[in-house]
Amino acid sequence: MRQERLICLSELLSLIFTSFRILKKTKTKCKRFHKSIYLLENIPKKSENLNEFYCFMRKLSLGILSIIFLIIPFHPFLVTWLNSAFFDPSTAPSVFLSAWKEALIAILAIIFIIQVIRGKIKIEMDFLDVLIISFFLWSLVTGILWTNGGVFKESGFDKTSFLQVVYGAKYSFAFLLLFFIVRHMNFTADEKNILIYLALTSASVVIIFAVIQKFLPEDFLLRFGYSDAGPKAVTQSLAYCQKTPLTDAIDICRAQSTLSGPNHLGAYLVFILPLIFAVGINLKESLFKIVHFFMIGLGLFVLYWSYSRGAWLGLIGTSFLSFAFIFRKEKEFMNFSEILALCGVFGVIMATIFAKPEVLAEGAGKFHGILFTLLHAKLFYLIIFLVSSFFVAFASWKKLPLISYFVGLFDLGIFGIFLISKLKGEWFWQVLLRPSSTQGHWERTADGVYYLKENPLGLGLGDAGPASNHFAPDNLGFIPENAFLQVGLESGYIGMAIFVLIIIFTAYKLFKSNNNSALALGTGLIGLVIHSLFLHTWESSVVALTFWGLAGVMLAKEKKLSFLQKISHAFQKFFLFFKRKF
Repeated sequence: MRQERLICLSELLSLIFTSFRILKKTKTKCKRFHKSIYLLENIPKKSENLNEFYCFMRKLSLGILSIIFLIIPFHPFLVTWLNSAFFDPSTAPSVFLSAWKEALIAILAIIFIIQVIRGKIKIEMDFLDVLIISFFLWSLVTGILWTNGGVFKESGFDKTSFLQVVYGAKYSFAFLLLFFIVRHMNFTADEKNILIYLALTSASVVIIFAVIQKFLPEDFLLRFGYSDAGPKAVTQSLAYCQKTPLTDAIDICRAQSTLSGPNHLGAYLVFILPLIFAVGINLKESLFKIVHFFMIGLGLFVLYWSYSRGAWLGLIGTSFLSFAFIFRKEKEFMNFSEILALCGVFGVIMATIFAKPEVLAEGAGKFHGILFTLLHAKLFYLIIFLVSSFFVAFASWKKLPLISYFVGLFDLGIFGIFLISKLKGEWFWQVLLRPSSTQGHWERTADGVYYLKENPLGLGLGDAGPASNHFAPDNLGFIPENAFLQVGLESGYIGMAIFVLIIIFTAYKLFKSNNNSALALGTGLIGLVIHSLFLHTWESSVVALTFWGLAGVMLAKEKKLSFLQKISHAFQKFFLFFKRKF
């Protein structure tokens, strides 16, 4: 096998050298930027060798995707560990150590381009493809023209600005490049299932490690090169623990497993748990079903231990939206929605009766202080009651169960927060409200909105979000605490609008699919959108590459098997069945 691959490689090199000679001797009228395409199209046709070569490239593409899905969840842990073992453990891992995933995507892109040029992959462009290409081009234009004054200044090429564009591209659309490539690849049904199970296998290890980590010493990760300097900065290794107060006297480490932080772990679970559920519910063997649902239970505990409020909201939102999407056409859904709405209105009435006005002295004039005052004000609940009653009556009159459903959920959510604030006051204060964190989120988001209004065409790639940390004088860039605002600040209103449309059409295509796994991933995308309103969800390569890679697999066309391949598969299944029985 190894000898055959070496022969295939030598044949490939000979083809490349031959094509260079042909290009040199032939006086072609092609323009300079067409030469690479001309070269590939005029490779001498040695059908056997080329077929072997294309087969090898296809297997290599599948291998790259398998490596990404299998290893990417452990990337932060492995890179931090290797950096401590072979380099300086007190600093952040070097770019060359952590850029292996981008290198694999680049190789995948080269293979994809070759296959497209040679006609092995036919791209059927749709509106989603146009949006992705438009976002890519517009972001590059804004980055080159005005990032830090532009890549090309009066004095010539600016290396710093160019690197800033590269970093901005990594965080803004490297995952969209992977999505674009994968959704145009051809997979058999078995290949799709293998890739999904590789991703779920890694997810199971992440969940189990997080559970084990709960019972290990807090400083366990220090043995693997993690830092004890608090939240991650670009100049240091990952923090071994991010603490949150449970009471005035007790701080607790938030679960982060093998990811780079608890918020990233929360975002990862928001789309992985629905996918585990969708795969598990279709299994025939009860043992495997039990394993899948047991893993979901562990995942929910891990999600709670992450204390990521954005992830909590994301999973709650995606769960209720999924329920409405699945059962909206059922006859019983109308009655259920009306009962839910009435329970919600009753809950708001109870909150109106028992609310006691209270003002937070230390939060006067601040967002968390205003929020605290509202949650203790009778007028606040009275207004909610009046508005909700109107919508419930309108929905009942016009027979619109979805309106009743969402109004009921909103009212019950408000009543639930009111109950928690009364029964678990300290937990509500320290964990849910978390004044300093909430205030910081609000201030940075408000600043982001202000700067977006001031710069409607954007500041350029790398001038906002995680990429800006690498170029700020104190390594603390501008973090607007909102993934959509980050895109807007980098690419302006146009870039943000295109990005929103990409999200919408991707969700539409996932929901349009008849595949349960695709539907689960679509609901997970809704959860990630909710998460993105409070955090930079796509800064985590684990979250971004796993989700968009899986979305590409789900939306890719299935490769049809030949008649002989179908017969071969049928015989394989028959012999496996025969072996199990006898």
